[in-house]
Amino acid sequence: MVPTVSLESAGRSCWDEPLSIAVRGLAPEQPVTLRSALRDEKGALFRAHGPGIGLLGISKGAELSLSMASFLKGITAAVIINGSVVNTGRTLKYKDESLPTVGSDINRTKVTKDSFSDMVDFLNVPLEGADQRSIIPVERSDTAFLFLVGQDDHNWKSEFYAREASKLLQAHGKEKPQIICYPETGHYIEPPYFPWCKASVHSYFNIVVIWGGESRAHAMAQVDAWQQLQTFFHKHLNEHERPIPAKL
Repeated sequence: MVPTVSLESAGRSCWDEPLSIAVRGLAPEQPVTLRSALRDEKGALFRAHGPGIGLLGISKGAELSLSMASFLKGITAAVIINGSVVNTGRTLKYKDESLPTVGSDINRTKVTKDSFSDMVDFLNVPLEGADQRSIIPVERSDTAFLFLVGQDDHNWKSEFYAREASKLLQAHGKEKPQIICYPETGHYIEPPYFPWCKASVHSYFNIVVIWGGESRAHAMAQVDAWQQLQTFFHKHLNEHERPIPAKL
């Protein structure tokens, strides 16, 4: 019987998932030497990009990315798209630490002429008193940050949050983050040529809210943001690659 070695992956065979190795056709306790190769069966070279880990988040995802970069080690670069520098929604817990949700007032919610809700003033600003306990401790982070901000964001005050994060970082001797602001641009800065979302159902409040922005300016911002975030990641994570231009 010809000796064979079989490797079977668990699930999608991600890098941190186990492999099952089965050896057949050998005598009991016969020594086996396994050698790894950098090329697959067709001769293609396996490549691992790095070093470093990058985070990309928008809205609540951007807030969580900011928290991850603050509490976890090894985050090299993070792009924060219209994120919050305070914890929102529910208490965030990490090990023996917790961040309460920032205060809010539903009475500050406005209703537009189209009967949509405007939530931009719902959360407490400025951050005073008990609300300071909700601030994400970005000053702990050694991550390089890029903040992409829609200046007409009606979900929350994204530009204010980006400036506050920058102040915290610089006050503790950290690198000044890059902040790019887009006039007449709303909350959802998505990939190029995604349609501008004027209003939709808010997943947390379950009501229709406006997101801000003007269609042409928002579309142009999405094209530029795509280039900016790629350039940023390539600078900090993989300087040998070039940004991919936006195409329809």
